[in-house]
Amino acid sequence: QPPPKYMIAFKATVEMPFGFLAKVLAPRRRNRFEEIKGIEGGFEVIAAERTRVQWADIVRITGFKRDLLTTDILCLAFEVRTLAPGVQVEVNEEISGFANLVSVLARQLPLKPNWRSEVLRPPFETNTTVIYDAEAAPGV
Repeated sequence: QPPPKYMIAFKATVEMPFGFLAKVLAPRRRNRFEEIKGIEGGFEVIAAERTRVQWADIVRITGFKRDLLTTDILCLAFEVRTLAPGVQVEVNEEISGFANLVSVLARQLPLKPNWRSEVLRPPFETNTTVIYDAEAAPGV
């Protein structure tokens, strides 16, 4: 016979107590970026500093989710030729202009078909997915 449901929930908490506690006790980070705006040939992320990204300079776009304990947040990380190696521009769905950026991206670059559903499901998993790779384009 299956164990009671409360035992399953308790077991999951016991198996990963430090990861769970780190999420609960970590200070909630404020969004570093305030707005995403379209510019000629690309987009700009406006925060304390402005970061401009040209469509032609995008090497790779990776979609993933961050687990915020009670919900997930959809994020995109851009590897850009004009930035230092290892530096990425990261934006997420809580930033003003994100939905418009995603819409424009689909018209500007050959993104992986159905990338959004691959990233969003299942919930509470990172689901890291390369949605655009300049070397593999078109069709990723």
